Amino acid sequence: MKKRQFIFVLVALCAAFAEEQTFSKKELYSRARDALKTALETKNKERAEQAFGYLRTNVSQGAPLTRYEEYLVNMELGDYETAIPIYVDLRRRKLDPEYRREEEARVQVEDSLSKYLQRGLIPLTKDKADSLYALIDKSDVSVETKKLYLNLLYSEMMFKDYDVGMAFIGAAKDYMMYHPTALYSEFLTKHRIISAVKNWWRREIEFRNDSLKHKYYTGGIGAHVYMWHGFLSGDVADFWDDEMGDAFLFDLTMRVWRISVNVFLSTGLMIEPKEGDYSSGKTEDESYGLTFGFTAFDSRYLRIEPFAGLGFTRYRYAGFGTESFDNVFGGNVDFRVYASKPTYVGEMTFAIDLRLKYMVQLGEFDGGFDTGSSLVVADGLSANRHTFAIGLGVELW
Repeated sequence: MKKRQFIFVLVALCAAFAEEQTFSKKELYSRARDALKTALETKNKERAEQAFGYLRTNVSQGAPLTRYEEYLVNMELGDYETAIPIYVDLRRRKLDPEYRREEEARVQVEDSLSKYLQRGLIPLTKDKADSLYALIDKSDVSVETKKLYLNLLYSEMMFKDYDVGMAFIGAAKDYMMYHPTALYSEFLTKHRIISAVKNWWRREIEFRNDSLKHKYYTGGIGAHVYMWHGFLSGDVADFWDDEMGDAFLFDLTMRVWRISVNVFLSTGLMIEPKEGDYSSGKTEDESYGLTFGFTAFDSRYLRIEPFAGLGFTRYRYAGFGTESFDNVFGGNVDFRVYASKPTYVGEMTFAIDLRLKYMVQLGEFDGGFDTGSSLVVADGLSANRHTFAIGLGVELW
């Protein structure tokens, strides 16, 4: 064989051998992972430790075994003294933004072993975390390590579940109380992790303490029906008498945050000239209005809301009539006699209110009347309608 041909064949054989060696390593790693999974399932600890040891020894050569899998395998083998420091290191990487640690790159694969090791852990629940802690609690590891492990388990879910977040805060405070100088206590304090969890669940905490608190100063729609009594004041009182007839007052409210828009309709006040006899022709006046309110104070049982707006009044008397455009001012004081409790933040709530209302309508009266002996013209008189009302209403809040 010529020299050039010999070299070519030699190179080809070396390349084939190298490819076969690479393939063989991958196959060996795969078989080791399969063997480890089978051994763990069958509780064959000796066989599991052999396969596990082979994978750990060859991590630098590309054997697929992540740090998280290493932690889980040690947990399966009951080697908690080795498992927990690995887990602590992994969690610190997530919780401590200043923590840096150089480590060899690891190959990650998804196979039957990875699925077996993570069974029941995706997603991690509080029940599963508590069951993992129960294993550690029965072991011989130190009390400090036990507390730290529970706290770190909860830290995986502290922003996902309110109950776990509160459990994390409790466990963290307990750990820091008894181990204030520990490394974990230091970076919990430095990075204000407990405060971050509290702030994350702030609305939920408030909701649990007072399920209606998040609704104060918020929107809704409502309707109220009132009994009321009122009278006229101003210049018009020199010429006209007033008395109450069949009083009726109704209003509708739409509220967005602190601002409300209200429309009202009322009837009931009757007027007649002081001169002349018009008693047979008495008719209730009609009044309408649009007002804008502002919730100055709101709580579980009490809401105070001043308002202002525009109104229109139609005065009727003895076949005569006049109209007035009014400036409206007043206030509502609501007592919530009942409010259904929401089951989650933002849920619609039904409420029943007892409302006290005062309203003054500042208008101008233009009208005349015949006394029988003379015609009296009374134009441009100030006419102020005062309303004192008590009503019952319902709201979707």
